[in-house]
Amino acid sequence: MSTHSASLMFFPVAHWGKTSDRMCFMSYAILRTEKLKTIGNIAASLSHNYRNRPTPNADPYRTVNNEHDLKTAGQVMDRVKNRLPEKTRSNAVLCVEYLITMSPDWSGLGTEKEADFFKRSIEWLKQRHGAENVISTSIHRDETTPHLVAYVVPIDSQGKLNAREFLGGRAKLSKMQTDFHDQVKDLGLERGLEGSKAEHTTIKDFYAEIQKPDNEKYLIQKPALKTITYNDSTIHMLDGKPLKDEKLQKYFGSLFDEQHEYYQKQSLKAQESLSVKLSEQIIKTEKEAEAHRNAVKQIKKLEKKIDKMLDEFSQVIEFKKLFPNDYKEIEQSLKDRIQDHKNQLIRKREEDARFEAQLRAHREQLAKEQERQQAIEFRKVLENDRRTQIEADRAHLWDKVGECTTEPEKLAYNAIQSKLEGVIREGANYTALLDNNEPTTNPYAEILRLMNDREVYDFKKKLEIILNQCADSKSKDYDDTFRSWGTRPSYYDNFDSSAKYIVAIQSIIDDQVQEGGVWAYEKANEVKRALSDVLVGKCKNEYDVLLIDEKSKERQSKYNESVELSNKNQLDSGVYFEEQKKKGNDFEM
Repeated sequence: MSTHSASLMFFPVAHWGKTSDRMCFMSYAILRTEKLKTIGNIAASLSHNYRNRPTPNADPYRTVNNEHDLKTAGQVMDRVKNRLPEKTRSNAVLCVEYLITMSPDWSGLGTEKEADFFKRSIEWLKQRHGAENVISTSIHRDETTPHLVAYVVPIDSQGKLNAREFLGGRAKLSKMQTDFHDQVKDLGLERGLEGSKAEHTTIKDFYAEIQKPDNEKYLIQKPALKTITYNDSTIHMLDGKPLKDEKLQKYFGSLFDEQHEYYQKQSLKAQESLSVKLSEQIIKTEKEAEAHRNAVKQIKKLEKKIDKMLDEFSQVIEFKKLFPNDYKEIEQSLKDRIQDHKNQLIRKREEDARFEAQLRAHREQLAKEQERQQAIEFRKVLENDRRTQIEADRAHLWDKVGECTTEPEKLAYNAIQSKLEGVIREGANYTALLDNNEPTTNPYAEILRLMNDREVYDFKKKLEIILNQCADSKSKDYDDTFRSWGTRPSYYDNFDSSAKYIVAIQSIIDDQVQEGGVWAYEKANEVKRALSDVLVGKCKNEYDVLLIDEKSKERQSKYNESVELSNKNQLDSGVYFEEQKKKGNDFEM
């Protein structure tokens, strides 16, 4: 805990009663504060508060009696962080820890007064800081004295983090003592001496202080040593060496100091143990006495009720003796009315149970309908995303191919678009592809089988595997051909064998993403974009193959046309020659 803290305490003062010779104690309210300036300080305090670390001054068998309005330290930490402003000073007090308790000899311990004391304390904190700034409260009952621990974010009326507004200066601390005392003084708790210059200690020191008695008043005073003179004579030790009076005095003096210190420590330990046991016994005795007084009060109340019942019943007995027939009629009438009332109660409970069952069934049906509608809406979102992705894939492919100006380029582009439409239709029905005997060396066919197996890996792990495969395909220029190695067969990648499996993987992701929530939706979109990049890359590779084929066809067509034209020209030349030859023969004739 931070050592920079403001702490207040009203200490009990012993006094002698006028009517008895025994010492008694006045009961005081106790209030402590601790400034927590870092998240680490808050975490350390919460660890102690929720007993997440060893707590020597706490009885582990009574820890189950502790009360927390929030179940875990993590919930308190989250609420503190959510309440803090976005920007804070480096030396700002992030949270104030309050410790509120009372003298261990207070007569209200273990009674309704104790619960009322803690309730008022919490109300006082909420009035002082605002309910929204009182983050959490706990009541510890596993230590010597029950006490309340509260965590407050010191937000002032301007909405700023300002611990000085509440704990800055001696005057404000004194006023806080007075205000708190006004809240609980009618419970038999006194306020400390106003204007006292007593030093304040931290909550950490308080935990240590309440476990031990005030040792100073039990200290044994060491008497002063007297100077011993021996008329300048020489004393001989056992070793035969002379020892002057001064050395003798010093020797015995050191022995006395050691013995005094030893007995001083033993005395303090004994006094401390006795004081703690005595305090516990006093508290236990007072609780037992209070329980006895309460029991006596209850017995007296019961005696009065019994006397009243006997008085009423005596009249009934007398009526029964005087009018036995009338008594039987009245008795039977009462029995009938009581039975009718019981039957009505049974019918009412049955009707309430039926209504509750109908209401529960209606709520369940409504919840299922809401889930169904959400699933439909989510499916629409996925379908829209799918259409958008397909259009994006086409645009991406166009960017990769470039402007098609020649006839072979146009034919190849139309062909790849037709193939792309085909694999999109075929891949949408991924269940049919699962039955294909595609070799395990086809990476995307193997991933489709993996996605369909719900028993191996979780959805997150499968998405990571797909991303790794997409990165591997990209590094190979989207050619996943596998050369035979060992017992694994070769696989020659081509558009028809891999593209449909890529589309099928996108489809099965859409079916499974609804189970993973928001994180899964975002991650799945990233994976589907990576798959689309691979699909477009394979489309481009297929386009290049188709373009080569179309260009080859164009060259063959031109060659055939050239041959045909050559043959035609030769035929025309032969006809012309025959005509000329015929004309020459006619001239000779």
